[in-house]
Amino acid sequence: MTKPTADQVQNLFRPQLESVPLARHWARQLVADGWGLPDGLAGDVELVVAELTSNAVRHAPHSRATMARGFLVVLAREARGGVRVEVHDAGDERPRVRTPGDDQERGRGLCIVEALTHTWGTSPRLPFGKIVWALLGDPAA
Repeated sequence: MTKPTADQVQNLFRPQLESVPLARHWARQLVADGWGLPDGLAGDVELVVAELTSNAVRHAPHSRATMARGFLVVLAREARGGVRVEVHDAGDERPRVRTPGDDQERGRGLCIVEALTHTWGTSPRLPFGKIVWALLGDPAA
């Protein structure tokens, strides 16, 4: 990967589960190799991107119109060495942290996001959809 000159980079992915590993690999490579940030931070960004893009694929509506658009991943290098992750999708439903039972295989993704990030949340995306964002890295660095 050539070293990006921008502090913000975006990539559009098809709304299918096969896009999740592509998005997480792209994010890790950009953060570690492109921006030269620490490997531990790159790994955390990779996991957060995987969880948020999985949710975008599983929970956002997939009409013909949105299938053509996919979901957008935006990574922004913060001034103090952190990274802001954004996943834009066509869904209006806001994600919420769940407490799954021991026998449930799903529902832990946002717990992982909470554990790895300084903060995370959602914002509306006009004219429709939402942005799920997360801030990683030491905010006091």
